[in-house]
Amino acid sequence: MRDLIGKKNLSPEYNLRLDNYKRDGTTLKIMLALKDLPKFTCLPNNVGQWNTTIHILPQSENVVDLLKKAYSDVQQGKLPENPAIEWYIHSVVDPSIQDGKTKYHSMALFVQWVPYELKGTTWEKEESKYVDYLLSIIDKFAPGTSQLVVDRLVLTPPKLEKYFGISRGHIHHVDNSFGFNDRLPYAQPIKGLYSCSAGTHPAGSVIGCGGHNSSMKILKELKDNRIQKINPTVKSNL
Repeated sequence: MRDLIGKKNLSPEYNLRLDNYKRDGTTLKIMLALKDLPKFTCLPNNVGQWNTTIHILPQSENVVDLLKKAYSDVQQGKLPENPAIEWYIHSVVDPSIQDGKTKYHSMALFVQWVPYELKGTTWEKEESKYVDYLLSIIDKFAPGTSQLVVDRLVLTPPKLEKYFGISRGHIHHVDNSFGFNDRLPYAQPIKGLYSCSAGTHPAGSVIGCGGHNSSMKILKELKDNRIQKINPTVKSNL
């Protein structure tokens, strides 16, 4: 946002607030093309299991402790041995995204957490091995899934930053450790400028609430004559 409007156009206090939001992204996104649907050991028959969000957690009585260690490892720049994984198979819900000829299925792994930078090594060296390791975890629940993979696109935090322009690869823009009241406001200090990003209340994920709430605020301020309606026939200097 500041690249668009100019940092100098905001007060030092507001720039400090924006600076304090900066956090490294900790999400790894893996997009996969499958030649068939995975077969779950616990659900061998179709009961709609492919239509849901699947959560893979450490197989242990000490799940919370292992997740805390995974988070701690990431803070030290290490790849966690027992990450939390969200697993989606989009093409079951929306077959239109399947390739017309091959009919490959679209699957994604949404991995929490990973470091933005790795200590003592690089993502270039570790990416492929770690993805293979994550697929081996998936194989424990749905044996042979890794053998169904015909293509994959891996988006580490630095790649998320590069491909989508997301600062430090943080998909939530503002970290969820910030409370609702401390997040980016809808109305910015520049009159007529609003934010509807994942950094606003009530945070990220694909929910659209930020856009809805920001639009409601704009409509209210238009009604209260706090901002002017834009005349599309008038040229703007912006």
